[in-house]
Amino acid sequence: MSGVSHLIAIELGEKLLDETPHSAGVHVNLMDAYFKVRDENPLFYDKSIEHARLAMLYGHNTGYVQKKLAIGLEKQNKIHQALQICDIVLNGKFHFSSHGCGDKDEFAIRKEKLLKRVNSSVDSKETTVFTTDEVFFIIEQIRLEDEQIKQEKIEYDKKMEQLRKSIGI
Repeated sequence: MSGVSHLIAIELGEKLLDETPHSAGVHVNLMDAYFKVRDENPLFYDKSIEHARLAMLYGHNTGYVQKKLAIGLEKQNKIHQALQICDIVLNGKFHFSSHGCGDKDEFAIRKEKLLKRVNSSVDSKETTVFTTDEVFFIIEQIRLEDEQIKQEKIEYDKKMEQLRKSIGI
């Protein structure tokens, strides 16, 4: 896709956000589009990181945006903020979606490397990507998704049992 195509995708994505501002999927697509045209405008890299942040906040927990966000912050030498992403991922109540590619071990290794660079960070320990309330929100979204998946499995199992009975199995 050319730079022009990415700019069109950005324009479309921004319009979609007017209708669905909490859509993790739209934020993921904008994150990717802004990243691909980051050389055309210095602000686009920051926009890519902000959309990764919003995608994570609104429930995209496949590992993709967490990785992009941690790497992006690290490249900006915002080590404390990158460490916060690692800490969220390594939280016992956080887990990646079964549809994702996330790997907690990768974030443990990333955290170790980041800790070695903390003295050169341009941000401070008080600088965060997410507020405490937002971290709780992220964790709660995962809990709610788990509950929904559990409920869907119960309903599926009931339907399958009814089907078995109706055909005499």
